[in-house]
Amino acid sequence: MDFFSIILFLGLYYVRPQEWIAGAGMLRLNTLAIGMAIFSLFRRERGLGWKELFHTPHDTFMALYFFWFLWTAPAPVKVFELVYPIFVFYWVTVLTLKDIPRLLQFLHWWAFFILFVAALAVASEYGFDPTNSYDITHGMMKERLTLNLGIFNNPNALGHSIVPGVVMLYFLLFWKRPIFSKIFAPVAMVIPLYCIFLTTSKGAFLTAFATIVNALTFKRPIAIQIAIFILAGTMGWTAMQLLPRMGEIGSSKHDAAIQGRVHAFKFGLEMMNTKTYGVGYARFAAEFARRFHYFKAAHSSYVYVGCEFGKTGLYLFLAIIYFGFRTLLSVKTTTDEEERVRRTLFVLLISYTVSSWMIGWYNRVTFWLMIAGCAAFHRILLQKEEEQLAAEAAANPLPEVDTQPRPTLAYASPRTAVATINPALTVNDIKLTTAAPLTPGDEPPAKKTSRLWSKIKWYDLIGIYVFYLITVEIWRYMIRTM
Repeated sequence: MDFFSIILFLGLYYVRPQEWIAGAGMLRLNTLAIGMAIFSLFRRERGLGWKELFHTPHDTFMALYFFWFLWTAPAPVKVFELVYPIFVFYWVTVLTLKDIPRLLQFLHWWAFFILFVAALAVASEYGFDPTNSYDITHGMMKERLTLNLGIFNNPNALGHSIVPGVVMLYFLLFWKRPIFSKIFAPVAMVIPLYCIFLTTSKGAFLTAFATIVNALTFKRPIAIQIAIFILAGTMGWTAMQLLPRMGEIGSSKHDAAIQGRVHAFKFGLEMMNTKTYGVGYARFAAEFARRFHYFKAAHSSYVYVGCEFGKTGLYLFLAIIYFGFRTLLSVKTTTDEEERVRRTLFVLLISYTVSSWMIGWYNRVTFWLMIAGCAAFHRILLQKEEEQLAAEAAANPLPEVDTQPRPTLAYASPRTAVATINPALTVNDIKLTTAAPLTPGDEPPAKKTSRLWSKIKWYDLIGIYVFYLITVEIWRYMIRTM
């Protein structure tokens, strides 16, 4: 039930049948998924203790982030009702994905839902249009592909949502797979690639470019990484300029839409610097409209978080992303399937991190489930390492300590005869004895220590702060240059 609930929740987020299939809304599938998830939490065989909930740094900072949502909210009860389902699904996902096969199955479903959305959007151009997207694409959106569903109802949102699917399909279906899968994988990858192309979203093109380059360089030797970056910065970037609308990047100063974003970025930075607790969850648009008398979205997850939750909220948000990257970059995998999971999660995380500069989806389901996947992966490897250490300790037990009493030294008394040393003896006549050296195999086994980090260190807090400073500096740089 627990695994089914998270797959159902993820599927409802992407497919959204209640919006385009008649009668689906009456089934209240979202409520069903949330109810099943909560029920599964309290029906776990191992119970639900603090140790289960807070096993990694990801869990700790996710709880702090949730607390900050409520602490900074003008109406905490209302905000709690809005956000508790996604936080519940974070812990359900972490506790449910308890081994690599389950985690891989979860990622396969994720890639499938992205592929389904991409196929549905592309099909609207070829006669199959149950969402009535064709008229919007060729009318309001001026030939830019869109999908008439709540979270994909503009080309940028659609393009950014599809980007991770391309590389996910590569790692799940092609990388170190049998020949049949390798034949099928390129066919599957063409659909999301074509979907992104039809959106003509500059931001989606840039995110796809950054995601592919980072995926290709992930865990490769330094020399190969340098070569890939050089090729990407020369031939790759030149090819990027040939994509639709990419030539407009250099003229952003005269683009009204881009300048509107700059205005939103400035407002968000001002609110973060002047309000300790921010303006409150989901209050960006209302506060912007109150000040400037027109509506404008922030178009950036970082701007939303900084404006609505202040500097502390942005720090917590970045900390969660930081620990996701720290897990994926530092763990040691021992099987192809573990490495497949790591690379697929890295694709999700890097694409989200880049896209978040161009699209505001800090409160989308994908963020919580993505971090939950990273935290679950961390837990799986921690458990595996603990089991290995326990097995090694059982195979090489410490030598038994002899606890039998030994005779003590006798104290001399006035009646004790004193032994005398023959003065004729020389030093050469005295034999000294030493303990025989230990032969290999006789040494007591060395104490094993964990190689996988599981506690928050002081340098992590500094690293998160540096990440925060870099984010704010990029924020200011974009205001100056866009």
